[in-house]
This record gives sequence, structure tokens and C-alpha cells, in this order.
Amino acid sequence: VRQVGPYVMEDGLLRRGVIIRHLVLPGQIANSQAVIDWVADTFAPGQVLFSLMSQYMPYRSLGGDWDRRLTKQEWIKVRNYMKRRGIRDGYVQDLSSAKEEYTPPFDFTGL
Repeated sequence: VRQVGPYVMEDGLLRRGVIIRHLVLPGQIANSQAVIDWVADTFAPGQVLFSLMSQYMPYRSLGGDWDRRLTKQEWIKVRNYMKRRGIRDGYVQDLSSAKEEYTPPFDFTGL
């Protein structure tokens, strides 16, 4: 942000600036809230764009919360927290973005 300054949009395209992307993980609501707090406390409105992402897909059996997608309740809680903290510049992904059809096979095919 020090290098490029506040974001600049022209004709719906980002021409300059920073987008902070945050992937919400299942069972990690407090972590997401801490990230949102940091962004809200660190950057003024109009300075950065914030992208809240819901597309976590479990790849292998990792145990616990890592073996599932976000619940609707988790997503609503984080999304509402972001709104309460006043972050308006950016994007909020639809929860429906976490679909297997969007996940590559991770088997080295196509390389």
C-alpha cells in the first residue's frame, strides 16, 4: 500500500492498488474475525479492497474441521462481522463458490 497508494478503479477495473484476499476456513471464525479487525484497524476506507472468500474445499482427509466446507452459519457470522467492522470496499464471495466442479484434480494432468 505504501508503494502503490489507495486503490483506483476505472470503468470497473482495478488500475492500481491492493486487494487483500482472505479465505475463511471451517472452524476458524475467530481467526477470520482477527484478520477483519486488522484490516479495519490498519486501513482507512478507500485505501484497500478486501475480498472475503468462501471457496475452501477439503482435498484429502485431514481430520476435524478441515474435512468439511464452511457452514452457512459460519459464513453468515464472518460476513456480518465484516459489515459491522465497516469494511465496504471489496468483494464477498457467494457461499456456493465452494463446488467440486471448480476444484482441479491435483493429479498433475495437463502439465
